[in-house]
Amino acid sequence: MEKLFEFSLKLFEVVSDDGSGREVLPSEVVGPARRGRKVAVFGDTSDGAEAERACAGCDLVVHEATMENALAEKAVEFGHSTPDMAAAFALRWEALDFAICGLVLVQQFVNLVH
Repeated sequence: MEKLFEFSLKLFEVVSDDGSGREVLPSEVVGPARRGRKVAVFGDTSDGAEAERACAGCDLVVHEATMENALAEKAVEFGHSTPDMAAAFALRWEALDFAICGLVLVQQFVNLVH
């Protein structure tokens, strides 16, 4: 029941304690409004230009990069990104924080011939 009260108060609704009947006003317990956070999460891409307007001023950009910096030309050729490219996107979007991730799937070929 406590979580319901907290949620209702954050929505600026008046709640009452079922035991005493006392009404609690949001202004008595809720602090000032806070700005929401803006987060952008990208997969592995060499061109994030279409998302640039939406990502401007993000609090956090998470960008995947699957190719090493030495392979930048190949990364662009195949639509992938390098860590340097991902960081450049975050800087261009003026993100406050940046996280990079890499997910590399390795395919193993199995000889099914008996």
